[in-house]
Amino acid sequence: MAQTDSYLLALYDISGIQEYIFATNRMKENVGASRIVGDLMRSQLIEVLKEHESIKVNWRINTQIELFSNSKLKAEVVFIGGGNALLIYRDHNLCQEVFKEISIKLIEKSYTLTLVAETLEFSYDKTKSYYPLYQELQDKLARKKEEMVRPKPFGALPISAQEHFGGFPITYKDNRSTIQALKEQAAASTQMKEVIATPSAKQWALEIDDLEKNKGEDSYIAVIHIDGNGMGEQMKRKLQNLDKNGLSFAEQVKGHRELSLQISQGYKDLVQNVMKTISFEKDILPIRPLIMDGDDLTFLCQADWALPLVVEILKRMESYSGDLSLSACAGIAYVHGHFPFDIAYEIAEKCCKEAKKKRSQNGGQGSYIDFQLVRGSDVTARDVTGRPTNPNNAVLGRYRPYRVSEHEKNGVNTLIECIKQLNEKGTESEMRIPRTKQKLMYQAYLKGTEDAIKATNELLGSRSIGDFKETKPWLDAFELADYYEQNLFKSRVVQK
Repeated sequence: MAQTDSYLLALYDISGIQEYIFATNRMKENVGASRIVGDLMRSQLIEVLKEHESIKVNWRINTQIELFSNSKLKAEVVFIGGGNALLIYRDHNLCQEVFKEISIKLIEKSYTLTLVAETLEFSYDKTKSYYPLYQELQDKLARKKEEMVRPKPFGALPISAQEHFGGFPITYKDNRSTIQALKEQAAASTQMKEVIATPSAKQWALEIDDLEKNKGEDSYIAVIHIDGNGMGEQMKRKLQNLDKNGLSFAEQVKGHRELSLQISQGYKDLVQNVMKTISFEKDILPIRPLIMDGDDLTFLCQADWALPLVVEILKRMESYSGDLSLSACAGIAYVHGHFPFDIAYEIAEKCCKEAKKKRSQNGGQGSYIDFQLVRGSDVTARDVTGRPTNPNNAVLGRYRPYRVSEHEKNGVNTLIECIKQLNEKGTESEMRIPRTKQKLMYQAYLKGTEDAIKATNELLGSRSIGDFKETKPWLDAFELADYYEQNLFKSRVVQK
């Protein structure tokens, strides 16, 4: 064994995950890409490590760090999660060999994904501070990702047919390239696990038709992106405190492992608990989780499930009790089923950033939701602006992003109350406020002038239809009136 007096702290990261998963509008291929990405670190890396002797891989079961006290161990996994893997090597040559082998696996399984890795050499001293070492390694990896040029496989030659997505040569039936064929094979594999386990006796959607409320119609679906609030800063403070509390180097590494496990498992458990409370009789749930890495969650679902589902998830996160806060912000893109997934994801991600921006402006507390309803199939409709410059501007009737809080004025509960009022039935099961009249009011709010709203209000008032004079988020409510299922959950009992 090649042995030195020093150790290597090695950090692995898969680059280009979102671009890879959403590089097609065939949902089976999105699912397959999701499974490939999730499998690479959780299973493929472990398989590579198990091919070598004396490597501790069961980091979830036993949180004690054994490498420094057991001279027979050559390496040990610190944690795997969030698209990353952190290992410590005693054997430097083994570190190079593992990187080579997992890179080959990556190419074989995905064809285009890139594995980025960085190492940092250090000498072991139980009085050493762990966090500065880990931070230096993270900085090195970030610089490498910024500077590197991601290699791409050869595109189509002039004599070969070209696939619509990505421009790769068609090498499989049904006009598929190698990259998309590998994704489809992964989607059909029974060996690859789902990123989130399904509720008992249920299945996640596998086709776009499974997400649409009315099969056979080009109805709306939702692309949802949820991202944890301030997890990097929380982790930084916790790791610094481990050092300040006088823990040994090995105990500090153990603390990092336990915190990482709490993040990855905590978010996953909360989401799974929410899914268990959904009231739906059919076997296939109109939901498809695609990314679940640490505090980063992306999934597709039936359009009218999106808002109630996200609100419930964020409420559960806010009520979580543990060493770390698991709150988050979310962005929702409402699009037609045939709308390009990559652009829909981009819109959802931008909405999530708007929600985080609003959170920061309001003192960095709470969880926020933002959304955009994309009309028609216009692929240029990526704008997530349109919020009032003055958040108290009642004329616009738009207050997004919304805070998930029981007591927040014009928070998400107010939006939901407005949606329910628009959908409220009359004595003869007709809409209490007819949709034709709602459209008139919606158009008035879109004009954004007091005169237009006043004139329409007077027209509706003269017919005893309704009154929209209250300072409420009516404009956003009009847009989501057709996309809110108020009876989605069996119960509201919080499971921790």
